[in-house]
Parts: sequence; C-alpha cells; structure tokens
Amino acid sequence: IVDTGLRLRGAYKLRVDQVDGNRGLLRIEGTKGHHGASKPRTVPLKREIRERMTDWCAGRTGLVFPFWDGTDEDLKKCTARLSARFSTLFAYAEVPDFTEHDLRHEACCRWVLLRGEKGWLFNEIEICKILGWTDTKMMLRYASLRGEDLADRLLRPRPARGQIQSQFLRPRPRHRTQAFLGLRVAHAARAPVLF
Repeated sequence: IVDTGLRLRGAYKLRVDQVDGNRGLLRIEGTKGHHGASKPRTVPLKREIRERMTDWCAGRTGLVFPFWDGTDEDLKKCTARLSARFSTLFAYAEVPDFTEHDLRHEACCRWVLLRGEKGWLFNEIEICKILGWTDTKMMLRYASLRGEDLADRLLRPRPARGQIQSQFLRPRPRHRTQAFLGLRVAHAARAPVLF
C-alpha cells in the first residue's frame, strides 16, 4: 500500500493476471470513483516492488494475497480483519491512531518526492492518475510535505527549460505519517509486513 498508493480493498482484491511484471504495472479494476462509480487505473511499480511482485506471482493464479475468499459476502469482513491487523501493527509501533489509509497519504508523498537522474519523475497530473483522482485538490489533501523536503529542492539543480514546474504542492505537517515512519525504522525488525 505504501509503495503503490492502493486502497486496502484494491490491494487484497488484486489478481495475478492484473500484475504486468514485464511492463512494471498493476492494472487496477477500480475501488472507488466519483459518486460510487468504479474506475479502472494503471499503477506503475517501482523497481524493487516490480521484482518482488514478479517473483511472488510466478506460477500463481487467482488472488495475489490470500486474505479474501473471493466472494462479495466476505468483502466487508476482509476489510475489517485487515484493518484490525493493521491497527495491531500500528499499536505495536506505538502509533495507535494510525490507520492503513494513512499509508495512502504516505504513498502520495513518496510519489511526489520520487526523483530520477533528470529530476522529478512525475508531475501533479500524473500522480493524480496513479492514485485514481480526477482533481488535483485531492493531491493537496494527501501530500503532506515537510518543509525540509521542500527546502532540499532549492539545493538541487533547476529543471531544464520546458519541463513542467510544480505549482500545486504546498507544505503541510506530516503528523501521524511522519511519526509512524520514524518508528517503523526502530520497530522494523519486530513488526511483520502485510503488503
């Protein structure tokens, strides 16, 4: 969830045939859209996740993760089970108010800050496309960038003429997300990972 920005339901409903390891893509059927409509989207996989997902899916069929039984009746139960498991993990990491949806906020920040050799990899519109949003205002709600991250941009070379400049990003405190990520490093050896 934290490296893809998938919603919980989208993650546990993911099927092996939706993972394109050759192209490094997840083809998400859609879990939430405008006025309840489901909208499909394509999510790029970062190199590390791409390799792991490709290895994990090799020779498998059906669901990528074994948490859901595949029936409509189990959707709410599965969400509740996984949410409870995440709550246990977050309490163990001493961030009890954290939820699995906060990982989606962190994913947005990670997509925004992702850099390649030539600079920022994605602009606001592309990040919205990855996360399934049609309005950049959603990115403003989710991207809780620290002042330190923004200040670091001033130290980097300016983008070449003609590249899209970010005009929508605004700093916002990274309350629970930042607290969790700091503690995650300290507790990484003890806490199991679900996704």
